Amino acid sequence: RGTGPVWRDSFHCDGTEAHLGQCPVTALGASPCSHEKNAAVICSGDRQVWLVKGPGRCAGRVEIYYQGSWGTICDDSWDLPDATVVCHQLGCGGAVESFGSAQFGEGSGQIWLDAVNCSGAEAALWDCPAGSWGLHDCGHKEDAGVVCSGLCR
Repeated sequence: RGTGPVWRDSFHCDGTEAHLGQCPVTALGASPCSHEKNAAVICSGDRQVWLVKGPGRCAGRVEIYYQGSWGTICDDSWDLPDATVVCHQLGCGGAVESFGSAQFGEGSGQIWLDAVNCSGAEAALWDCPAGSWGLHDCGHKEDAGVVCSGLCR
């Protein structure tokens, strides 16, 4: 379940957009719906990324879906170029800050990546140099997070 206001915007995507922010929207304002009816999707891709436990979809702990489960990223060498790739990948603009030490709370499950070393120009986080998937010397107290420049609800 999400937190904060529930928006009833009507998205009119045709499927060619790179991210939801590019879809035409009919803004209907705040909804009387509760978070029990939050929308969700299941994608067919084998790797996905999203941000959780932040103030909106463009800030939070970085989580990656890989091999059927969600996991986190270790903050070893985590910096602004790494955060920039995540923000661009999510359609959230550039990176304002990169965080370590579980700034947005500790995740659970697998820690998928460690020693991520992006240049900032990669199209996706998994295009960046990093250790092997699932190999790390970290605990969830070292989960990485980002704050992106994009204005999101």
